[in-house]
Amino acid sequence: MMQQQTLILVCNTAWGIANFRGNLIRHWVAQGKRVVAIAPRDAIAEAKLAEQGAIFEPLALDNRGSNPLQELKVVWQLIQLYRHYQPQLVIHYTIKPVIYGSWAAALARVPSLAVVTGQGFAFLNTGLKAWLARNLYRLSLRFAKGVWFLNKDDYQLFTHSGLAPANKCEILPGEGVDTEHFSPRAHVHKNGVVRLLLIARLLYDKGIAEFAQAGRLLKAKHDDVLDHRAINPRNHEEHDAAEHLSAVQLQLLGPFYPQNPQAITPEVVAHWQSEGWLTYLGETSDVREHIANCDALVLPSYAEGLPRTVLEAMSMGKPVIATDVVGCRDLVVDGKTGLLCEARNAEALADAIRTFLNLSPQARMAMGEAGRERVLSQFADARVLAQYDDFLVR
Repeated sequence: MMQQQTLILVCNTAWGIANFRGNLIRHWVAQGKRVVAIAPRDAIAEAKLAEQGAIFEPLALDNRGSNPLQELKVVWQLIQLYRHYQPQLVIHYTIKPVIYGSWAAALARVPSLAVVTGQGFAFLNTGLKAWLARNLYRLSLRFAKGVWFLNKDDYQLFTHSGLAPANKCEILPGEGVDTEHFSPRAHVHKNGVVRLLLIARLLYDKGIAEFAQAGRLLKAKHDDVLDHRAINPRNHEEHDAAEHLSAVQLQLLGPFYPQNPQAITPEVVAHWQSEGWLTYLGETSDVREHIANCDALVLPSYAEGLPRTVLEAMSMGKPVIATDVVGCRDLVVDGKTGLLCEARNAEALADAIRTFLNLSPQARMAMGEAGRERVLSQFADARVLAQYDDFLVR
């Protein structure tokens, strides 16, 4: 009797595996494979992984930790798990699992695939820790059977700088998105309010502070426009623009992530809400209703791999306002599927929002339709799953 094939997915959060790799888990489980998910404990994500058919193994990984002994314990724990399960392949996601897991897999003598999901801390920061992270990438990635990137910028950065062996590197077209699950829905209008939704873990490098500041700038602008409309109500164009601007609502959806160095605290979010700049919607296991009821998704991130929330929103036919950075510009075509603006710049984001608010409903709808077509042709999960399957038989 042929032994059941085992595949292991390792990430710095169980939430990341459940939310971004759920389609992959279900795909392999349907093929009769055993899938093991390794990550720090998270009761909600663990339950979701069980529903998807995965076996969960907790990992004593501290994303903010730098104690060498504790970090070595993580490597040792991974070695033990790999020896126990004897997988056909281990796939590592995010910086610490990629670095430590690649070493552990080599020591356990099992093949591994490193998926670099974005530039992250090692490239968005300076200092000793960031320098060390970059060089640990250089040391560890040579042990992986393959190294995948979610966009061409990251691919070029790692291959041109020698951080990863070029002959092992490929580009994966995102994490994939189920275009039937994330399909267009009827939009529920709310008294003429234009709702702009940001979905992300609550981290500063997602551009959430700039989003809140853009809300402050828009709020100040609204008062001016409203005053001007009252003085000169006959100007139809100015009247329409004022109506759009006065009715915008900025919404924020996503979990707090206190173990990350870039974490935003609940107190900060409460302050932004009290000032009237945005509305925090909490977190959810199913974002579709929130996406369906927004007029556009906003992601003012500093850098991305290939942002899943943008893929999901585009798949649901929503325009996207994003920063012109790695990952975002691979998805959003400026002026066609959405708008791009400068990163780390609240005024530029506010200007992009004003531009969007002044578009006609028909123009916004056309952007959303173009976005869905782009996802269907280039980023549907069938292409992503096929690339994983192909790698398994190499």
